[in-house]
Amino acid sequence: MVTRLIRPRALRLAGLILGVAVIPATAQQRSGGPNPMMQHADSLFRAQQWAEAARAFESLAARDSSNGLLWFRLGASLEPQKKFGEAAKAYERAAGLGFQPMMVELRLARVYSQNQEFDRALNQLREAAKIGFPAGLTDSEPGLAAVRSRPEYAAIVASAEGVRYPCRSIHDFDFWAGTFDVGAWSQPTVPPSGVAVNTRSYEGCVFVEQFSSKRPGGGGGMSMSFYDVNRRTWRMVWNDDNNSSNDFEGTVQAGVMHFLGWVLDPAGKRVLASNTIERMSADTVRQTYAISPDSGKSWVTQQSGRWVRRPGS
Repeated sequence: MVTRLIRPRALRLAGLILGVAVIPATAQQRSGGPNPMMQHADSLFRAQQWAEAARAFESLAARDSSNGLLWFRLGASLEPQKKFGEAAKAYERAAGLGFQPMMVELRLARVYSQNQEFDRALNQLREAAKIGFPAGLTDSEPGLAAVRSRPEYAAIVASAEGVRYPCRSIHDFDFWAGTFDVGAWSQPTVPPSGVAVNTRSYEGCVFVEQFSSKRPGGGGGMSMSFYDVNRRTWRMVWNDDNNSSNDFEGTVQAGVMHFLGWVLDPAGKRVLASNTIERMSADTVRQTYAISPDSGKSWVTQQSGRWVRRPGS
């Protein structure tokens, strides 16, 4: 439980990433106005008239060579015609423009595989793995069947999964999971005043805490703690039925999670706040919430809780 004093790697559905209708059709130029040529090319693309669509997108790309979408659509129109070499060149132009990197890398892997350029296909999968892709996406793609039998494939997929779910191998905060009876740390013999149910979900990447007080009118709240793959750090966000909130970043060191964030004091001044969660024994956790009115020079403890995990939870 935490109370305050007062207070951009998303994937589309797998079938759309390597499928035909990857990107919603657009009838707008980048300037915002309608473009009849683009509308016509899009209509050919949606109708799967690949030869006509390829000619239309080739013409558009010649007029606007810096538009990654046009090069991607050109490649996607050439690929069904089994013009793999030409499709690869178009996808490479899209890649060079930074257009939807994972999607383009996977498309390139597929055209190289179908063109029997297996080493190049594996290299493209390695590039896609740096971004992270779900194993089921490539495991079920017919165009990659030839490279799936290569010994390197399993390691590439494992690498992609590691990037996608780095928290699978992070277990230093597992002691936070379970159902806990919560009371004051200084009063171990007093009956607990609250219950917290903490679950680890979403491939182990998210801990959800749900706290409820046993005291009449005591209220409750919840937090979400997760390993942020963008910031490469743990985060915790808390809110309760009084709309009191905290947002922390933290690291685990020697069995202690050190979260640091900020709140507003009664005067509306921003002050530092810390939430320290320490594993004291196999089933006992100490949680200490404190604020600093002087930018971390000194700390004032607001609460210190004793969390005792219920057997079997």
